[in-house]
Amino acid sequence: MHRWINDKVKIDFEIPKSLYNVIDELERCDREEDYGYWDWADALDVGAKEYVRQGKLTENQWATLCRKYDGVIDNDERNNL
Repeated sequence: MHRWINDKVKIDFEIPKSLYNVIDELERCDREEDYGYWDWADALDVGAKEYVRQGKLTENQWATLCRKYDGVIDNDERNNL
């Protein structure tokens, strides 16, 4: 179980290779409870938005990545922790 990564959100699409490093760092920070997580979450948001602009990701795919990695847990999920 992750602290900030939303395990309920599944990524069922191809992620551009350059975002893998960012996701690896997010996963490391989450494991280590490193607050640098938030900087990497911002980097993912910005990087994924650029791929939307280039037509390599859809807006829905960008939103899915953000839901998984933005570190926000909704109230229903928080009640189940």
